[in-house]
Amino acid sequence: ITRPPPHYVAPKWSATAMAEELTRPRLRLRSARDEYLLPADAPSVIGRKDDCDMQVLHASVSACHASIELLPPGESGSKPAENADEGKPEDTDEAARKVALLKDLGSTNGTFADDESRPGSRVLPEGARLSIGDYVRFGFCPLIYRLEEAPLDGADVE
Repeated sequence: ITRPPPHYVAPKWSATAMAEELTRPRLRLRSARDEYLLPADAPSVIGRKDDCDMQVLHASVSACHASIELLPPGESGSKPAENADEGKPEDTDEAARKVALLKDLGSTNGTFADDESRPGSRVLPEGARLSIGDYVRFGFCPLIYRLEEAPLDGADVE
């Protein structure tokens, strides 16, 4: 049996790629009022404009405010960050939980992400890596979105 070269990427229609897609969790951003299913294959633009993938209608949200994209399975970052206090790499389990990359697109009022380690942090232009259960806020919009797994097709939505 011959194996493909290491740089080989299976086409999207191949059985290998389809199996990976089926095992990959489907994610959504959900607020008290609405929800948005994140596509697995492209970043989503969030903003006030009609042509944004996810439209948030609030005066403090920029026309093209932020973008979010799912990280490929197994990619959570380039390398573990150094712990400034001890000079040791941070726990790799924390990095392995990261499933999406949120970037601010130069918005006027900022994009904010919350988790246990950094509550209310402003997202920098290079982005913030999010885990399932993290909260996101755009500008001063009162809607707070939570990143969570989406139910399978046909399942009841809460």
